Amino acid sequence: MPQPPTPTIVAALRWGATDYREAIRWQAARAAAVADGSAPETVLFLEHHAVYTMGRRGGRKHLLRPEFALGAEVIDADRGGDITFHGPGQLVVYPILRLRERSIGIARYVRLLEQAMIETAAAFGVRAERRRGQPGCWVEERKLGSVGVRLSHGVSTHGLALNVCTELGWFDAITPCGIAGARITSLSQELGRSVSVNEAAETMRAAFNDIFALRLAFPTRLSTAARP
Repeated sequence: MPQPPTPTIVAALRWGATDYREAIRWQAARAAAVADGSAPETVLFLEHHAVYTMGRRGGRKHLLRPEFALGAEVIDADRGGDITFHGPGQLVVYPILRLRERSIGIARYVRLLEQAMIETAAAFGVRAERRRGQPGCWVEERKLGSVGVRLSHGVSTHGLALNVCTELGWFDAITPCGIAGARITSLSQELGRSVSVNEAAETMRAAFNDIFALRLAFPTRLSTAARP
């Protein structure tokens, strides 16, 4: 029988609430270093302060309120996808991986990120799935998580966002991911009880290890190391 691949040791970082621009600057610097071999591949787990981000497919037409009335800044991002919200209670994962070396293209990579969210939801007893033509993670007609990625010089940036205990009212100000009529949900909403981001991050870490054949381990406490 063929032997399973030996897990690749990859650095795992767990940050707390982080400014979106700070995280993007850090990603860009780390991705360039990963591409030239001067830094290890890294998977970053964090939450963001409240912010709306606009992907390359996004347009201001999907803002349902004037920007001054949103309560959070709108920032253009260089990832794929449309407009979404990031904020407290949402687990954001930014894998900075050498996808080209793994022979993983963008379409397959998106499916793998979706699978990580599906497996994480399943571990909490929530049955989630994909929807054709609508990337992300869905519970029936309710969107639980989003995917938006970028690949440059064979290295991935951006990633996924899973609603864990997010205040869902933030999504009322936009057409999430540009999908008219989309309803947003969270693990806590589906379960009728509170789930912490820390719980979800640990479960997501295990899913990444399984799906990408990695060996990720968090530090013993939330880290501010290696920030810009």
